[in-house]
Amino acid sequence: MQDAIFMPLAEASALLGIPREVCIRAIRRGQMPGIRLGTVCGRYYVPREGLEEWLEEVTEATVGAPSPKTVSAAAFVETRCELSPTLRVPRKHLWAEYRRWARCDHCPLLGRSEFYAHLRELDGLEDITCRYRGRLERCFRGIGLERG
Repeated sequence: MQDAIFMPLAEASALLGIPREVCIRAIRRGQMPGIRLGTVCGRYYVPREGLEEWLEEVTEATVGAPSPKTVSAAAFVETRCELSPTLRVPRKHLWAEYRRWARCDHCPLLGRSEFYAHLRELDGLEDITCRYRGRLERCFRGIGLERG
């Protein structure tokens, strides 16, 4: 893909100040009919030409959307976690993986307390103290990290 014609979606969304996940969701739902997503090596690209019109379309499609930070936490849970009542994981493992994921995807990062608060709001998750690999740890029950 030629850089003169296309721009990585992460770069475009950072430039425009709109979360990447919100852009992808709006494009997939057909809320931005003039924009097509192209992929190369698993990365999304958008046309450079018409970026201003794209900004207007994204803005219209995302009015009333949740904050970018909340969206990033929800996207993390959706893409990197499994939800099941039998799973549990130490809070510090979730936090470390969330920070790694946010840096790689150029997402806004919640503070640790905000991130934990967001997880507590999810149905089926409990903040507990449990034995994990022989040690007492603060954990979340009902969630686990995806393997791979």
